[in-house]
Amino acid sequence: MKEKILEWIWTHQRHLLAGVGVSVGIVVLAIGALTWQNHRENKAMAALNGAQGQLEALQKITTDYPMTRARRLAFWQWGDVALKAQKYEEASGAYETLYKKAGEPLLRVVALYGLAGVHQEKKEFSQAAEIYSRAALEPGNLAAPYSDYLSARFWELAGDKEKAQGVYKKLSDNPDLPGDLKQTILDRQLWLAIQK
Repeated sequence: MKEKILEWIWTHQRHLLAGVGVSVGIVVLAIGALTWQNHRENKAMAALNGAQGQLEALQKITTDYPMTRARRLAFWQWGDVALKAQKYEEASGAYETLYKKAGEPLLRVVALYGLAGVHQEKKEFSQAAEIYSRAALEPGNLAAPYSDYLSARFWELAGDKEKAQGVYKKLSDNPDLPGDLKQTILDRQLWLAIQK
């Protein structure tokens, strides 16, 4: 049996060596690709740290470093800087791109909060309320009840007390609601009831 195995190896040695060579080549390529990606990510993060909220620098990161986390974070900062400068369309574009390219649930929630902030600044309260409602439904939102609460508050600001009451009712029926939020919601429900 041992001789047959050795004979088979001897007759197929060319194929075995080729297989080993290909396997080693694949491992080397994979290590090289990971090393290159890590180097690129580090370079992109260094550029992001150096951008210090400068729009042009952030825009350059978004084009020069595709497929990096730094690029996604640059879209976040770009949206924030544009929003502070009251460049609402630019801020919306940055947040929408972040939402589409987020790659991680937390960044999707951040993007939605940014979009809601744009609508808040433009006094478009019903749009802000709708976006906070969307944020509450995001799988990665660890503070979904607070997103719903913000939605209800913006429905109030938009003058739609019925929608606000509906969201407050949904929240107050949640047995896992944090105590501080539960009391705030009860206060808001009472306030709305008095206003009728």
